[in-house]
Amino acid sequence: MTLTINHNIPGLRAYGAMNATTGFLQQSIQKLSTGLRVNSAADDAAGLAISEKMRAQVRGLHRAASNAQDGISMLQTAEGALSETHGILQRMRELSVQSANDTLTQQDRAYIQLEMDQLREEIDRIAHTTQFNKKKLLDGSADALWSTSILGVRVTVNGTLANRDSFGQAETFEGNFKVAADAVETGRNQVLKSNILSYRFSSGDTLTASASTQLFNIASFSDANGVSLLDDPQTLTITFEEGGSASVTLYADDTVLSLTEKFAAAIAKASGIGEVEANAAQFVNGEAPEENAIVKGLATNWLWGGLDRIEDAYGLTMPSGQTVRIEFVNTLGGDFVAEGGSDGTEGFVKIALDSFGKDAVFDERITAHELVHVVTFINPKLAAAQLDHTSNGGQWMREGIAEYIHGANSRVQGMNESQVVAALTALKGHISASTEVPFLTNEEYTASYLAVRYFDEKNGASSGVNGIKALLLEIQDQPVANTVSDAMAALGGNYINPESLLDAVISDTSWITAVLNENPSMDTGAIGGLYASNGSALSPEDVIVGNDTFSLQPLSRWGVTVKWPSASATSNSPLVAAAQAGTFQSVEGTLLLHSPLAGRAGKMTISGDERLVLALGFSEIQEAKETVYAINVSDAHTGELVTSGMVSGTTIKGMPHENIDIRLLNNFNLSLNAEGLMAGSGSYVFTAGGGNVNSFLVHIADNATVLQIGANEGENMSVGFGDTSAAALGIDHVNVRDRDLAARALTLIDNAIDKVSMKRARLGAYQNRLEHTITNLTAAEENLTAAEGRIRDTDMAKEMMNFTKFQILLQVGTSMLTQANALPQNVLSLLR
Repeated sequence: MTLTINHNIPGLRAYGAMNATTGFLQQSIQKLSTGLRVNSAADDAAGLAISEKMRAQVRGLHRAASNAQDGISMLQTAEGALSETHGILQRMRELSVQSANDTLTQQDRAYIQLEMDQLREEIDRIAHTTQFNKKKLLDGSADALWSTSILGVRVTVNGTLANRDSFGQAETFEGNFKVAADAVETGRNQVLKSNILSYRFSSGDTLTASASTQLFNIASFSDANGVSLLDDPQTLTITFEEGGSASVTLYADDTVLSLTEKFAAAIAKASGIGEVEANAAQFVNGEAPEENAIVKGLATNWLWGGLDRIEDAYGLTMPSGQTVRIEFVNTLGGDFVAEGGSDGTEGFVKIALDSFGKDAVFDERITAHELVHVVTFINPKLAAAQLDHTSNGGQWMREGIAEYIHGANSRVQGMNESQVVAALTALKGHISASTEVPFLTNEEYTASYLAVRYFDEKNGASSGVNGIKALLLEIQDQPVANTVSDAMAALGGNYINPESLLDAVISDTSWITAVLNENPSMDTGAIGGLYASNGSALSPEDVIVGNDTFSLQPLSRWGVTVKWPSASATSNSPLVAAAQAGTFQSVEGTLLLHSPLAGRAGKMTISGDERLVLALGFSEIQEAKETVYAINVSDAHTGELVTSGMVSGTTIKGMPHENIDIRLLNNFNLSLNAEGLMAGSGSYVFTAGGGNVNSFLVHIADNATVLQIGANEGENMSVGFGDTSAAALGIDHVNVRDRDLAARALTLIDNAIDKVSMKRARLGAYQNRLEHTITNLTAAEENLTAAEGRIRDTDMAKEMMNFTKFQILLQVGTSMLTQANALPQNVLSLLR
């Protein structure tokens, strides 16, 4: 071996081996001191990456388990609050059972109602104040947020709107929706009737009370000793099942009229409808005049049957939503005179009863005549066709069709042929000169009747055209109204203008003779009768064939409201109380209370002093009926239909989402016609639409409570709390002021208990799930930690072996380096 001193090769080799050993020893020391096999990426690049990913999962699982425990705490908070709500509902149910027992008085039930109201308020307080970490849980906001375009429409959120699709992807329900609720069947209101109010004379005799009778004179308002119940003022309270309440204070010197007015004002206030419904209470005056038979006749047959006959004979109808006003006046003259007309917005029939003596048969014929005028005046085309003008001679047609509807053979009787021809000639002269026909004489009406009848018979028989009906429809159906002459020319047939028609009638003496020889007792000559139209013989009683059901809204099938004289119309009206005759299931001396709300929401309860309540003796004579709505929910932006259905009442359940209910306003989309409430109708008139809003917007924003119960995205669960306020539970207007309402309250509270039970069960299910979640997360964390440890942790025994090995190698390396460094010393021995 060559001996050198410039390059100590053995030393360099020993040094390199010692450095390598030192590096391995340092790594071994690091692994032993940290306990980790992988301390840096250099130790195991792939292992480090896998380990860090596992560490993220482990820490996520640990945090998720903590989240689940926090979620359990939140759910326990909500469930604890609902436990108290359950307790309150049980107490409310107990009170309802108590109130449903007739051992109690009205006053007792009023005291029970006080506690019920406080309990209801506490349910609301719990719903609105239960929080976890300042987050409200039971008012619905923990599930969704909402708003509507109409004040008073309420949205109830019953649970979460979050869901998962068939692929497991999270989805939620929210957006802007248009809700259209159209009343396809209008509801009906409740009507209460009092006892017959009468006053007692000192002799002991009684007489039905009038509006001016003072209350201390009402027999039932005094006890057996004659002591008045009103020696001290008494307060009665009217409460609506779904609404407010209002009180009235009665004094001994109040009159029946003031009692009625106080009840009306209280009903208006309690129902929330307003002052427009001052007629909500009505007294059937004990002093109603004998002419009430005319009112009943008008309502029973004459108006209904008259309009039906006009539609059938002439094809004429009134626009829907029209009003016909009935007025009783004493300025027209005659025993029974009617005058039809229109003021441009509504038609009217004025009836004078200067001396009540004509029989009802003739009254019906006159009413039919005047109804023809009402229809033609209200119809804009017929009015514009100058049937009501006097400057073009068209007036003869106006009166002619009015006479022809019932037949004017009674006018013809007593005239001879020359008189008839003279009357027809005079009528032709007025038409040719375009002057007004006076219509002051029997002959003038007769001539107009014969001209219309002749046109109907001859024009229809010879040309196949349907006579007078076709003529009127020609006028009515034209885009621009024309005159009678224009219509006759357009229609064609035998007569192209009124003058040619009159010439034909005047020259047809055989036809005139036949009319004069007709038997008026066999047939009236009315359109559709034996003589006029080859139909069945029409006696005077057959002029109007109407419906026998008594209703003071007889024209409702045509969408027409009859406006009867009001009780305040005392001037120039001998029948100020006529509309009160035969009042709906009532008699003279009774007080009627009409709820202005359709359906159960308008059910009224009267509470107060038991003796006074019994003295008034209100009973239900018309049961409320819910409105039926057709519901369409669409996307407010695209118009695409989301869902639809039918709803009875004002709560739309499960639309537009199964966990959403929408409560409409009372009387939603109903127009309540104050004029429709007249004594005798027994009910307000509810009209669908009526200019009211029938659609509104609802904004729904998902605000679901989501618990992150996994280490990765999407590993979460939604929990639904729902709204547990009194309104959401359906008990915001629970009422136990009478036995029936208390019994109804039992059902409402049972439903509320079921709702709370369902929510508590759901919360309990959530808790149980989360307990399993925590167990699963803990197990996953443990197993994943073990797996990550196998990758990253040091095998201490094995590493100690390595450490010992490297430590020995370092010592050996040091010794060898010393030996290698000593080799160059041998050169000195050569130099000696």
